[in-house]
Amino acid sequence: MAPEPPSQSRSPRHAAALAFIASGAVPLLALCGAPPDPMLLIYSVFVGAWVLRERVSIFPPGLFAVGRLPGTVWLRYFALTVLVGILTETLAWAGNYLARAEQPALLHPQLLYDLLLSPGIYAA
Repeated sequence: MAPEPPSQSRSPRHAAALAFIASGAVPLLALCGAPPDPMLLIYSVFVGAWVLRERVSIFPPGLFAVGRLPGTVWLRYFALTVLVGILTETLAWAGNYLARAEQPALLHPQLLYDLLLSPGIYAA
């Protein structure tokens, strides 16, 4: 018995999902520059989180689904904002470090202090 052809409504959605996943590889080209710019990798992390949102097996099922995190909505939003801020500052620090910038565009030139200061900025 031959499999059914994909329905017309599913085929465009499937193609759009594949294009979105493929777009996550585009920021990897920024690593080929001189100096490499890791800041754009935040989009690749977003695409990877979207792809793996239900498939992460080392955590309980659906742990990364925002609606399933414990706590109130504002607490979940605050926690995710701080985590994304830490990722953003880490990538920005790495970009400034790789570029050997004398005056980095950061809150503080040392990563630990920068990470300690950044949650207040991103949570605000």
